[in-house]
Order: sequence, then structure tokens, then C-alpha cells
Amino acid sequence: MPSVRLKQIAVYHPENSYTNEEVASSSPDRERLLGMWTHLGRDKRYLADEQETTVTMAIEAAKKVLQAANMSGEQLDLITISSGTHEYNIPTDAAFVHKAIGGKDQCAIYDQNANCAGMVVSYDQVSRAMLHNPKMKYALIVGSEQVGNFYKPENLVHIGLSGDAACAIILERVEEEGYGLIDSSYITHSERPEDLVLPEHGFKNSKIIQTKVSDSYKVDSMFAKAPAVINDLLKDHGLTKDGITHYSISQVLSTKIDYLVEALEEDSSKFTYVGNKYAYTGTTSPFLALYHAIEDGKLKQGDHHIMWSVGAGFTSCGLLARL
Repeated sequence: MPSVRLKQIAVYHPENSYTNEEVASSSPDRERLLGMWTHLGRDKRYLADEQETTVTMAIEAAKKVLQAANMSGEQLDLITISSGTHEYNIPTDAAFVHKAIGGKDQCAIYDQNANCAGMVVSYDQVSRAMLHNPKMKYALIVGSEQVGNFYKPENLVHIGLSGDAACAIILERVEEEGYGLIDSSYITHSERPEDLVLPEHGFKNSKIIQTKVSDSYKVDSMFAKAPAVINDLLKDHGLTKDGITHYSISQVLSTKIDYLVEALEEDSSKFTYVGNKYAYTGTTSPFLALYHAIEDGKLKQGDHHIMWSVGAGFTSCGLLARL
């Protein structure tokens, strides 16, 4: 029986990194902002310049992962770009990536948006599509995000929590059993989707594209559901937490990862937090954690691992996989 395994992963971020002090330097509320960002696990973040977009970042990440895999764009059978801040609605961002990397004619391309859960959702759905289509040997998934660009200038709290980054993975269909995606689980609570919206008044009624964040917007309820989702995935496949090497979790707040460590009664060394370096990068955030876990030797081929993230709305996806 075939599997779809993670062949390669790469990260691209803008050149310039900014400290908390630099972001808050002109604010009269400087001390409160610094205290809040530090408490929530922020230290630095990479921010794109005026010439850099989610498309250009996606292209750079795609080129990096192809080079690392010693592959060309002509070998790809599917390209999907995940973002909550796509540069274009028409055409797809994926069209620009396909052109830049020299993709072949016989290649499926599309954009995907499940907000901050998007790249985890793409990993799940693309893996399942490849399992049932032997014509698909290689797929490229790229997450690219510039969350902070769309907050109102006076909303320094959320601007300081955010950063810009792109991450790319290549999935490969192999004739070996037991690798890659094992299972996934979704939970959706859509009681108040209006609490975080971009554009603020929808595209039809917005002259300026900005994000509105209500005071009532909190992801706590979704994180509270995550332990049950993870435990059910393990139980369904005859595994225990002792068999899990690593957890790649949404990097939205360091305190939320601390909560999951305690709720799962797990070893904190199994979790990678990179929000202090990148800040919050939306759809890419759990994959930045995965990338660094692999780079640091915390996760090796054959290891079982968990990924989980949540998107505005709210919808969450947790998945169990074997590297």
C-alpha cells in the first residue's frame, strides 16, 4: 500500500528582523506593549519590505525547497499555495509560483485558505488526494503570510505579535506503507466568525483592506479541545504519547503551548516554539516549528509526530503522521 511522505521542507523569511523595542519605539504605550509581548513569547520578528509580497515570498520558499530536494519544477504534479493574506484573488498565487519555478503543463494548481490552519489542512487533503491518484508523484505545498500588514496602524498590539514568513514542503507518493499522514481530525465552532474579519466590511464594502479584531476574539476554546483531539488520534491508532516524538503546534502564543504541555501531561522538550524568533506567521507557523525540529535533530525519519493548528472562524485541524 502506498504512502505520501514528507520529502523536503524549507523556510524563507525576509532579510530584516526587528526586536520588540524597535517595533514599540514610537508608541507612548511602549512599556505595556513590551511587557505584553514578552509575556506572550515574542522577542523578534521578520518583516517584509515594500517590494516583498506573499507571492514573492512563496516563490523564494518554493525555489529553496526544490533546491534542497535536488528537484526541478517540471517534476511537480500539484502546486497549492496556502495563505490568509493571498496577494491575488485572480489569478491564483499558485500561477505565479508555477511560472517562476518552471512548472510543467500537466500540473494542477490552486490556492487554499483555511486561515491559520491552512497549511496543516493542505498537508492532510493533498496527502489524501495523492494516495488515491497514482499519477501524482510529487506535490508542492507553500504557506506564505504577511499578517501584520493588514492591522490598523494604531493596533500595535497585534502588529507586534505578527511576523512574515513562507514555508514550503514537497510531498512524495512512495510504494512503502506506514509513512506520512496517518489520520486527521477537525473541529469547527462558527458561533462568532465576525470577531476577526479581513476585509473589515467584506470586499464589496471596503475601500481600505484592513483587519478588524473584536475584543471578544479569543482562541482559548479551540485550544481547550486540542488535547481530546490528539488523544483520540493516538487511541484510534493504538499509540500512546510515549510513541510521539514531537508536537508542531500553532505558534499563536507561547502560553497556549504551555497549556497543551500541561493538559497532555507531556514533556515540554517535545514541543518546538519559534514565535520568539518569527512572531506569529499564520498558516506557516506549525510548519516553522516542524522545520526547526527536523533541523535540530529532534524529529527523525520514522518518528511519529502530531501537528495541530486553528484558523479564524473557528476551525482546527489535528493530524498524526510519521516522518
